[in-house]
Amino acid sequence: MKAKKPTVISAVAVILFLTGCRPVNQRQVTMTNTPERNDANMFQKKDASFESPLDAPLKNTVSGEHMKAFLVAYDAFRQDQLIPEEKRRIENYRIEFRETQAVYYILFFAKRDVTERELDGGESKLGKDVMYTITKGDYQLKARTFYA
Repeated sequence: MKAKKPTVISAVAVILFLTGCRPVNQRQVTMTNTPERNDANMFQKKDASFESPLDAPLKNTVSGEHMKAFLVAYDAFRQDQLIPEEKRRIENYRIEFRETQAVYYILFFAKRDVTERELDGGESKLGKDVMYTITKGDYQLKARTFYA
C-alpha cells in the first residue's frame, strides 16, 4: 500500500496538536475593533499566565522520524473505508508510537464512552482500535491491523 506524501502544513498542524502548544514566536492576541487606532490597545494578551510559551509546562515531545511515520499512518487512517467516517475524528483517539529496528508502529486507541470503561480493545462508540506499520527509511505503509 502506498500512502500519499503529507504536506509540511499538515505536519506542523499535527505537531502543534500533539504537543498542545503554539509556535514559539506566536502569541495569542485579541484585536480590538475601535474607530480610532490606538497602538497601545491594539493587541491584548488573552493568556497572561506565561511570559513566553517556553515557560509553560512541557507536555510531550515527538521526534521528526516519529512524526513523519505518524503522518503516513494518519493519512491512511483518514482514508480508511473500514473505519466509519464518524469514527475517524482524531480527537477521539490516544496515539502510541512503538518501533523495532525495521518499522514504526503507530497505534490509534479509541477513547471510551463512560458506559464502555470495561471494554477491552476493538471498537467503541467513538472509534476503532487500529495499528499501522510503517517501514523505516522509506516511510511506506506496510500493514494495517484492527483489534477485536
